[in-house]
Amino acid sequence: MTACARSGAGIGRQALLARKGVVFLIISLLLVSIFLTILYAQRLPTSRERAEGEVSRIRSMSDFLTDFQADVHRATTIAGFRSFIAVEQYISEKGAFVTAPMPIFREAFMNGTIDGEAFEVMENSTFGEYLQRVNAEARKIGIGLNASVINITLSQNTPWSVEIRFDMTMNVSDTRGLARWDTVGEFTTTVSILDIRDPIYSVYTFGKIPNTIRQSPYNNSQFVVGSNDTTALNDEIGNMYYREDPYAPSFLQRLAGNLTGSSKYGIASLVDLDELNAQGLFVKTYQSVLDFRYFSNVSTSDYCPGKGQPLPSWFKIDQEHYLDPAHDYEVSLLNATAC
Repeated sequence: MTACARSGAGIGRQALLARKGVVFLIISLLLVSIFLTILYAQRLPTSRERAEGEVSRIRSMSDFLTDFQADVHRATTIAGFRSFIAVEQYISEKGAFVTAPMPIFREAFMNGTIDGEAFEVMENSTFGEYLQRVNAEARKIGIGLNASVINITLSQNTPWSVEIRFDMTMNVSDTRGLARWDTVGEFTTTVSILDIRDPIYSVYTFGKIPNTIRQSPYNNSQFVVGSNDTTALNDEIGNMYYREDPYAPSFLQRLAGNLTGSSKYGIASLVDLDELNAQGLFVKTYQSVLDFRYFSNVSTSDYCPGKGQPLPSWFKIDQEHYLDPAHDYEVSLLNATAC
């Protein structure tokens, strides 16, 4: 075979190999494309899966809103109770009552301040801080919360508790724009006044006798045992416990310094004049020892226990209480007379 023949045969084989290589490459690319298409199709959510995912997300947001609305009452109880402490402290420091407790309560409740002054008792406990914490936690799970409190009101709903009511606008949204709720909720929470200091004592004793509101362990049939055992009544006086009293002002009236207004939710204590004397305070032995009578300077017709009864010599109650068997501290059993 000549050199030219051999050269032509080599070129032919090379061309054949080249064509086979191209075909192999095309087949390989086609197989890879099919594989990638199948793989992508397996990983791409179907319309149904996307819809289920959206439903699940919306349900999670709805659950978040429900849990938040339930938790508002816990936060209100904490912020409300501490706000009352701050308001009483503010009154005590000023030495004067506030004619309108509501505005300063709102400021303490939301911001932890009164007239711009911060109160330590409100640190990390305000309702405003609570909303900030909830919003921060919500963002961690892709939820935006914008909540604003409006129309806060206070009302005495029992002698021992105050009802806090407010409206709150709530805008809840998915940070990816999937869903959004705009709603307004009305919230009512009952907050106990027990263990809060009575502003009447704070103001009228110049802060020397800060009397904490503690409910009496006695009912009106337990103050006198037998003919003249007054152990319970003396204990009531010495501890200056509080009892329900329809002739007396309520806690909210006490915050405003309203001593002459009576309330079906009123409370009253018996002033221990020996304690006032020990603190160097002027003692009015001519007044009924019911706290709102004693500190009001309003003259009343009073009754004193008979001579020789085991009670302080200065003890007397006003006629209004003496004539009411449910609120006379059983003084009528002690040979009491007008005095």
